[in-house]
Amino acid sequence: RGVALWGNATFLRTRVGDAGFQSGGGATFVHGGRLLRRPPRTLATGVRLQRWQRTSLDLSTTYVAVRDDRDFSGFPAVPVQLPAYTRVDVGGEHALVTSGDFWRAVRVMVRVENAFAARVEEVANFPAPGRVLLVGLRVGTAP
Repeated sequence: RGVALWGNATFLRTRVGDAGFQSGGGATFVHGGRLLRRPPRTLATGVRLQRWQRTSLDLSTTYVAVRDDRDFSGFPAVPVQLPAYTRVDVGGEHALVTSGDFWRAVRVMVRVENAFAARVEEVANFPAPGRVLLVGLRVGTAP
């Protein structure tokens, strides 16, 4: 009745099978070690509300677990762990009008990614953007 729930989970166990020519503690890949930047757990959930004729709202959360990385700001690269984070996104769409073939297919979209401005680093020493506001139009076939 106008409510859609979704979720997904990813569980990874990665291991380096071929470390290449590097060896030692400063090596980028260590035989038997975990692959860089691959979280062992990623969980996502969301809800979409379509309770009104022309408007829908959605909310989603994404959790990414601690991951291994290397700090390449010096030599040799130092092993580091990127902290876990949870990101919340909110958004919605609104149809401009309810009549007319073309205008029924035009929808205004608004989305706020990372709504609570969680500190996120996908790569060591490269912070991801904080809160991001996206506004756009979706043009397609009328429902």
